[in-house]
Amino acid sequence: VREEAALLDAASVLVRALQLADEPDEAARYDRVLGEVAGPWLAQAGQSATIEYARALLALHDNDRAGALAQLQRAYDAGFRQRWLLDHDPRLEPLRDAPELARLSRRIGDELAGLRQSLAAR
Repeated sequence: VREEAALLDAASVLVRALQLADEPDEAARYDRVLGEVAGPWLAQAGQSATIEYARALLALHDNDRAGALAQLQRAYDAGFRQRWLLDHDPRLEPLRDAPELARLSRRIGDELAGLRQSLAAR
């Protein structure tokens, strides 16, 4: 499962890079393949923080902002704590103005700050 998730991750980064490089035809070609392969695979994949994050990216691929935000919450519930991805992943650009994304990032930041304080107190 980890290898498939890594391939899906690389493919979605490639699509976003081609979009940003103003290569719409190439981006669309890879985007189609990504959707055809990722959808069925993620439908049968189990549940983990990585898989839920991948499902959020696929929801964005399908222009489903609400679904993507719900999947990000599921990723958090499954243990996702990579705040840097929430804040900087270019694939999440369609969600930058979503208050739910900001709240999730803040929640992770608050948890990390609490852990730092706890460790410093020892």
